[in-house]
Amino acid sequence: MKRAVLILLMYVLGLPMSNAQKLLMSDKEDFNLRFDDFSVIGNFNQAIAVYRKRDSKVEIILYNKNMQKIKSIPLDFIDERYSQIFFSSQEESIQVFYQQKENKKENLYAVSINKDYTHTEPIQLQSLTAGVGLRDRLEYHRETSENGNYHVLYTSYYLDGAWVLQAVVVDNKLQEQNRISQLFSEKDWVIRDDVALSNAGTLFMVTTEKPSSKGSTDEIKILTSKIHSNQFIAYPIALNKHTVSDLHFIMDNTNTMAYLCGFYSDGKYSTPRGIYYTAFDEETQLAPMSHFVSLALQVSSTRDDLKDLTLRNISIKKDGGIELIAEKYYQNVRTISAPNPVMNIGMMSMPDNSRTINEYYYDEAVFFNIKPDGTLAWSQTMLKEQQTNDDAGIYSSIGVLEHKLGKVILFNDVNSRQPRLMTCYISSNSELSMKELQTSEEMNEWNWMPRSSKQLSKSEIVVPCIMKSYLCFLKISF
Repeated sequence: MKRAVLILLMYVLGLPMSNAQKLLMSDKEDFNLRFDDFSVIGNFNQAIAVYRKRDSKVEIILYNKNMQKIKSIPLDFIDERYSQIFFSSQEESIQVFYQQKENKKENLYAVSINKDYTHTEPIQLQSLTAGVGLRDRLEYHRETSENGNYHVLYTSYYLDGAWVLQAVVVDNKLQEQNRISQLFSEKDWVIRDDVALSNAGTLFMVTTEKPSSKGSTDEIKILTSKIHSNQFIAYPIALNKHTVSDLHFIMDNTNTMAYLCGFYSDGKYSTPRGIYYTAFDEETQLAPMSHFVSLALQVSSTRDDLKDLTLRNISIKKDGGIELIAEKYYQNVRTISAPNPVMNIGMMSMPDNSRTINEYYYDEAVFFNIKPDGTLAWSQTMLKEQQTNDDAGIYSSIGVLEHKLGKVILFNDVNSRQPRLMTCYISSNSELSMKELQTSEEMNEWNWMPRSSKQLSKSEIVVPCIMKSYLCFLKISF
């Protein structure tokens, strides 16, 4: 009977039935987790593109549909002193954005990789003098529009009593569309790093009154800048005496709306009570609706239900509602001490040996489906326990594959004796099922990293894997 129910659920979801997934693993590449870097880029020229930095060598590796390596594209134009790198890919080209320090300046460059594997000359997009007045480490951030036609590179820093926001928007040919350098002099306000970029090239950011130690704020403004503009316009958003935290943008390009989502509470130091979101109209520059959705978890009935929840995924439903995935996450630092057996001549004990352990906890994931009128349609809880030490949690958390009929959630069972790669299927009407993916002995030798995965199509996702001094990539087709 249970198997019949599972098969029916898989059919309703349009997702695979038991043992129907196809798992393909690439060949291994040399890699040092402490010093090297990697990411999944996406589809390019009928291949799957990934990035690997090994020692001073930076390259894009291309795999065919069977995860066989077909080409390596060396990025020799990048100096080994680079500190940040971002990629955006389409079938015809890959855009490479990188930051590197030169002559006491933090410089931001852009290069386009062409379909014939040649590349354009590096273009300098930004150059800021490092040091006096700037934060110790100036970092750029990047966002790409859903259609892949526009890219924004931005940073903000506090200087002489004001926040400075620097942003540049370019198209796929790296032609500049917007350039903004703007001061925000309101005392005790900050510029948040989260951003949205519409398919029309409109840029959305958010500035908030300085948050509390719990990350909550009671005043926010949405910043917008349309294509070919050189400044942001600020729009205050009413919070109805609530405070909000963990704010994230998502675009609804079909309806030209930017959604700003997070948690809300009754005070800056209070536990969250539910989900907050507001929809901001790209064309009218108005916020026609804001909702405060009170929530409680299925697995708890205490006032701290939503404590330690962090938003991991937000999607817009066809009817204008939203669906969110939040994960229970927290970190614990503890010190282990042991007496030193070595004594001096006076029989006095030497100082204890002590060791600091960083513990990372990634537990249950909670799904919230909210109607367009701001009421809760349903919620579901996916139970899991992931606890690791001194690894920054890189093997924990979740990967998400979006499907028009539901979602597939990938995660590691890191606490079992034998490695298990788990999947959770949840339909658009809240039906939930979990199963273990059938991995081979060879695959089980690797440490999977679902949180670093990337969806490549409606049915394919690529997961990076680490083993000792090697890196590879696992493609899962549903």
